[in-house]
Amino acid sequence: MTRQLTLDALALIVEQLGSDRRTLLNMTMLRKDIYPLVFPVLYRSNDLLDLVEASRFCRAILDHPESPGRFVHQLYMQVPFWGTLSPSTSDRSVSELIRMSLNRMPNLQALSLFGFSLFDSIDFSECPFKLNYLLVTPPTTEHIAKLIRNQPTITELNLATFTISDQCVDANHFLDPQVLPNLRTITACPKLIKTLAPGRPIEHVSLQMCTIHALRKVDIIADIASLDQTTKPIKGLYVDLDVHHAVSSWHFIELLKTTKIPPSLVRLTIKANLLAFATQQATHPDHINFIAQLLQGFTSLRYFEVEEAIEGVIEEQPAAHEVINMMFAVLERQTDIILPWKQNCPSLISVKFFDRDII
Repeated sequence: MTRQLTLDALALIVEQLGSDRRTLLNMTMLRKDIYPLVFPVLYRSNDLLDLVEASRFCRAILDHPESPGRFVHQLYMQVPFWGTLSPSTSDRSVSELIRMSLNRMPNLQALSLFGFSLFDSIDFSECPFKLNYLLVTPPTTEHIAKLIRNQPTITELNLATFTISDQCVDANHFLDPQVLPNLRTITACPKLIKTLAPGRPIEHVSLQMCTIHALRKVDIIADIASLDQTTKPIKGLYVDLDVHHAVSSWHFIELLKTTKIPPSLVRLTIKANLLAFATQQATHPDHINFIAQLLQGFTSLRYFEVEEAIEGVIEEQPAAHEVINMMFAVLERQTDIILPWKQNCPSLISVKFFDRDII
């Protein structure tokens, strides 16, 4: 004789299947008492990758008799950078649908609005949620800025910058030192980090260059100096200098030594061009030893990684793997590639270059 699973056991299964919506829907067909367990999970985390999908979701939030908006914890909405900006709608614009549906999500914790213009006109003043995480893309209108200023619970803010456009966030929206008092993690361009770092408990920084700010060496020096003014020491730093021609990734590490960051930093990730690095290493065999020497003084550093500057190159181009394999084959024949890291930064437990583990 087979025994039916208890509701407690089914609840655990539903939690494990949280992202598998098709299976969850099929489960509701098996037993009527499963539906109340599945329904909240179906709406908990949502990735809406086009406006047609977003419109359907918003209508469900507004029109479903069981008010599913109360179950939404995470919401990612994306406006593509190509194609039409909005689908055909009947009597309500997409922006209005989004505004109205957000007002029905009191328990929303993580919100991502990824796109250039659709979200600019939305008035968020009546939104009932208190966010922990927010991602928005430039430019930052007064509506978006007001949303950020009215969310003191935010601990992680991602103001993503894009070299695809000459737009960035206006730092003047955030001059009030009382804004974002609980901010611990920030992703932004150096100009905005310079504005938001002082007086806040920031521990993790992702510094991304835009095409407007910090294009001079003197600017980036002034901007990273602001990281000394956080109320907690910086533990994690991710640096993308993709469009910065005045300061290389390696020079940036040297600039860090002018701040108080090195003794507290636990994780450092920087981006560099694979082909440029391989060329430099081929012409100057001591290049990788030079990089290891740069980490002297980083007494708490445990994780150091160099990523490919152009996203997707290593994953999508087989030739990139050939370059990496050849470069490290030569290095391993020439020298002990682990020793320089242990000598210059003994605290390291992981060193990775272009997806290849050294330590």
